[in-house]
Amino acid sequence: MSSSLEEVVDPDETIALMVHRHPLSLVFPLFSALLVGMVGIFIFYVLGRFPEQLEKIGPLSMVALAGAAVIVLALILIVANLRIYARNGLVLTDKTLYLIGQTSLINRDSSQFALNKLEDVKAIQSGLLGTVFNYGEVVAKTAGAEDNMVFKWAPRPQSLAEAILDANEKVK
Repeated sequence: MSSSLEEVVDPDETIALMVHRHPLSLVFPLFSALLVGMVGIFIFYVLGRFPEQLEKIGPLSMVALAGAAVIVLALILIVANLRIYARNGLVLTDKTLYLIGQTSLINRDSSQFALNKLEDVKAIQSGLLGTVFNYGEVVAKTAGAEDNMVFKWAPRPQSLAEAILDANEKVK
């Protein structure tokens, strides 16, 4: 299988739709990682600009090592956030709706609803950014005692909700 989202799908099901979170959900995590990287670059800048003053603090090699460690940490954060993004999403098959939530590199959450038990699907777009960039939440409800399935940062939430409802109608 080519995508980590496909891992949760039963082999006898056909994937109708596979959606990742909106790319805007990456802005804050990647910005944070870039800030960390800028600290490492700043350490090297200060190292080159004021070596005599830094000699008083400690060996320059230790300062350079600290700068390199901070830059490596920033790169690890970027890769980790991209991996987490790639492993979050919603998969709609001919029988089931799956929600996969990767909250960290080692914590993964997976929910599923049988389409024939689906009662309602609602798309929610709120705020200026959600409207301008066309993202929001898709909330799926069942008649049973199960919790609602909420897909945050859903791209094109209206059309996604419509696609889920259309698949639900085909099952019934």
